[in-house]
Amino acid sequence: MRGRALVVSLVVITACATQTAPPRGTLPDIASVVPPARPCAFAVGPARGVSVNSTFPGTAAEGVLRPGDVIVAIDGMETLSDTQLRDFLTDAEAGQEISVEILRENEAETVSLVLGAGVEESSAPMIGVTITTAYEELVAEDVPVGEGLAGSHSRLALIGGDLYALDPVEPEVVALDVEVPELPWLAAGGTLYRVEGAGSEALIVGHDGTDVPLASDVALIGLLGSLGDRLVAAVDRGDGQTIVALLDTDSGEMVWEYRPQASLGDPLGTISDVAASRLILGLVPANSESATFQVLSGVDGSVLAATEDLVALSGGRAFGWFDDDSILGQGADSNIVLVDTSTGRVSGVSLPVPLRPELRVWAVGDGTHVLIQDGNTVLSAGLGTGVETRPLVARCQIDYIDQIGTGRT
Repeated sequence: MRGRALVVSLVVITACATQTAPPRGTLPDIASVVPPARPCAFAVGPARGVSVNSTFPGTAAEGVLRPGDVIVAIDGMETLSDTQLRDFLTDAEAGQEISVEILRENEAETVSLVLGAGVEESSAPMIGVTITTAYEELVAEDVPVGEGLAGSHSRLALIGGDLYALDPVEPEVVALDVEVPELPWLAAGGTLYRVEGAGSEALIVGHDGTDVPLASDVALIGLLGSLGDRLVAAVDRGDGQTIVALLDTDSGEMVWEYRPQASLGDPLGTISDVAASRLILGLVPANSESATFQVLSGVDGSVLAATEDLVALSGGRAFGWFDDDSILGQGADSNIVLVDTSTGRVSGVSLPVPLRPELRVWAVGDGTHVLIQDGNTVLSAGLGTGVETRPLVARCQIDYIDQIGTGRT
């Protein structure tokens, strides 16, 4: 199909990495070694095999496998992911001859090699390669156009100036034929809303031309998030205190309002759960850059979990609802934790990739997946066993990904 190629994930499985690289000779002409630029692509199909990134001298792979080969089967057993290949090696033995089916320059070939001993006495035998799982790519012009994704875990993503719905669980992608307003915007009920103007003159405007009318005694400070088809906003009702309000987008009426204690500071933003029944509210105390968090009911704005109940996240970040009860976040000590809002239990967890300040992380809400943006790449990763970390977006300009699970328009 036009626009399809193979893309590899960022999870590199290194074999025999302690060996010394061969000496380098004189570099050839640059034009002969620099590959052409690869376009922005979406890797939403199933795994296609195991791509060989490099081989190590003195190992079984030397002279047999080449960088760019894609291993699709060993001894007749499919190896469509690095996990499957690793499982095969766990049950194999050093000195065992294996038949390896590969794709080399898109042509099927079969090669044979003899497995070498692992680096350590107890380790599995090795082939002598670095590998990554290969996926089929879909370039932007071949992404299907639709009205959104049915999955409640999907996210709206502005990529290269165009709007897409990404579902990290399936995974799926759909291009949305929507005229995208200038950032920042929030999605609610199929409309992208942004604030125009400031203070008492501020307006909430939808991308489809609809406005959200506000009461004359309400001054809009800013949008904090969305809850289903409603907007969460910071407003002032004339007494100088910032109020968190849930706004009906048709009437502009406040469904409920919540007044944080002055000591808790000003609201920073909110994150809805998948069922649109609860909100994580971030607050920034006065004279502080460290956020604290509360959980509010989406029905009436009452406090379900107070700041002291979420102390493990104070000074850190909330990545969102990991499942029906737990919030995934990072504490002030940089540790990644799950906070159970029903029991107060705090559990330490590890992300499948090292967390750096420039990474953005979203909890998806299905109790398994997280979405990770690393520069021009978006990954779908799992905290549970058996869930492979894989790319969804590769080599793209990532303009914005909506925090709220609303991949519908």
